[in-house]
Amino acid sequence: MSLIRHHQFHENLLKMVFPGVESSSTPGFRRISMRPRPFLLSLVLLLLTTGAGLVLRMVPLDLSPLVVKYGGSMLWALDIYWLVSTILSSGSLVGSAMIAGMLATAVEFLKLYHTPDLEAFRYTLPGTLLLGHSFSPLDIAAYWFAIALGALIDTQFRPTKSIYRNPAPGS
Repeated sequence: MSLIRHHQFHENLLKMVFPGVESSSTPGFRRISMRPRPFLLSLVLLLLTTGAGLVLRMVPLDLSPLVVKYGGSMLWALDIYWLVSTILSSGSLVGSAMIAGMLATAVEFLKLYHTPDLEAFRYTLPGTLLLGHSFSPLDIAAYWFAIALGALIDTQFRPTKSIYRNPAPGS
């Protein structure tokens, strides 16, 4: 993809996430810039999400197996988003969401790869929590949904710095 087409793709994606707000390539507007989420808040979000995921997966709550499976998958993906968006705190929400989604998808596809050492790790508690056991395309959909929801929630924690129209010349 050429640099110009990549820039146009990014601009269109930005317009989809923030409808009605133009970006820097449109005359008369400034670039949308998000403030970093405070690190302590990032840590709290990560710990709460991880805790909720562990409770959902490990505590017998008499919930539907679908709620446990997909709820746990979504909380795991949301953890990935919180981690990526914390590490890339000055980056865009869309960029963080895309990276988190690609990481979660890559881990899901890793479930199709089998070696004795990897299988042995998968059957430990950390391996089960980090990698899981069996591939499911529905998990990928759940990951992307949870990450998109996380990015949407994140807009409440990371307000924009500048989305105002530049004054017209001579005014």
